[in-house]
Amino acid sequence: MAIINNISAINSGIMMSASTMLSQDTIRKLLALGIDPKIVSSETHAKKLIQKAEQGNSVEKTAKTSTDEDLRLEKLYKRLKALCLKLGISISEEEKISNVLNKINAKITQLEQDKNNSDINAVKSEYEMIKLEYQNITTGQSSLLTGMDILSKNNRAIHKL
Repeated sequence: MAIINNISAINSGIMMSASTMLSQDTIRKLLALGIDPKIVSSETHAKKLIQKAEQGNSVEKTAKTSTDEDLRLEKLYKRLKALCLKLGISISEEEKISNVLNKINAKITQLEQDKNNSDINAVKSEYEMIKLEYQNITTGQSSLLTGMDILSKNNRAIHKL
């Protein structure tokens, strides 16, 4: 039994000495990412683990951002449908948001020419808000895709693919 305890103590000592070879900053990063510093064999190994964990977090954030944008687009489409209903415009479920925006704009232009329409300003204001939100969402998607493209090119260059 004493031999087993000694071996266990030696193992703990080796693990402790490996974690003490790490810088305090590295240990902090490992702990922040949920990685036990005792499983790391060197500073280089720790940095590789940190990099992989951070890349994993980046993928999770990208997926979450994509889902958030999908939800925003869904809400936006519901607002567009309500506005179309109010204006008497028929749209299909598969119709692109940009096409729906164009139809609404054409209808607003037509209604502006009719002098008897008093609530055109409210409709036009709602249209402008929806259009601006759509532009913000698509700009964000474009930036995300550009960032992912740059990351992909960097990875290919690093790995010489």
